[in-house]
Amino acid sequence: MMMSWDVLSVKALLAPTKIYVKPMLAAIDAVDVKAVSHITGGGFYENIPRMLKDGTRAKVYKEKFEVLPIFKKIQEKGGISEHDMYNTYNMGVGMMFVVPESQAEEAVNAVNAAGEKAFVIGEITEGEKGVGYMLRIGVLVSGGGTNLQAIIDAISNGKNNKCGKLLPWLVRDPEYTRLKEQKLNNIPSIVISRKAFNSLEEHDTAVCEHMKYCDVDLIVMAGYLSIVGDKLINEFNNKIINIHPSLIPSFCGPGFYGLKVHEAALERGVKITGATVHIVNEVCDGGPILLQKAVEVKRPGDTPEVLQKRVMEEAEWEILPKAIDLIANGKI
Repeated sequence: MMMSWDVLSVKALLAPTKIYVKPMLAAIDAVDVKAVSHITGGGFYENIPRMLKDGTRAKVYKEKFEVLPIFKKIQEKGGISEHDMYNTYNMGVGMMFVVPESQAEEAVNAVNAAGEKAFVIGEITEGEKGVGYMLRIGVLVSGGGTNLQAIIDAISNGKNNKCGKLLPWLVRDPEYTRLKEQKLNNIPSIVISRKAFNSLEEHDTAVCEHMKYCDVDLIVMAGYLSIVGDKLINEFNNKIINIHPSLIPSFCGPGFYGLKVHEAALERGVKITGATVHIVNEVCDGGPILLQKAVEVKRPGDTPEVLQKRVMEEAEWEILPKAIDLIANGKI
């Protein structure tokens, strides 16, 4: 099928390769350049690691640079995932320098003076050699907020290697916001209550517009008891993950939420249950599975409440932050 391209897009595709000798020499003359990476075929994921020492990792902040329109068009027309785009193209970033943090501003000024637009794009940290991104994360919460707290703890204590930045999160219960906001590191919240809207579609639209306003990279359903609608799913295709308190495909789908899941597991007499992190699609609990962890059902003695607590502590609080970290580091 023939794609329709405007004149500017064609010119962008036919533009010759840029030569960065002049700005590179300007940077080397001005500051202590530790490493250089020319971002060519293979994009960020294959080119950046070539300039890294073992035991170091590049953290890229996507909000620090503007992706050129041509790449947005290629992604849209080709139906290409964001991961594959960054693993193929330079997205408008032709070359990267590693310099001491104290000299970053001086390096930017030197490159700008040499005729190229420069900006600080990230940092080098300790970790597995490779590239990760600081995700802008929007979290949907309905209940006690324990999964949200697990995410906050993982990011705060470095377990997730600075994988993301939490943006305003959403709750359904206004009282929850007032009581819990101080505990959750003063992360701002907003209430978008289902009861305030005439239909599920209107509520879904409000949630979607808020997430777009916050420019989130990833939406995490952390104990969110509403089924999200088509608008949000289509707008954030493959960018919404959910934690479900069972080993999908067991005890999942419409009607299986909260304690109902654990009641069903005990009633069925299973020996093992657990939790699942999955991509959200149009099928309730039917998206691709990312991570699972099993938890033993102990008899006698387990009640739905006791089992729920064990599944949260042994599975949910572990695999949800881990899934976010894997996504941020381009591993899933």
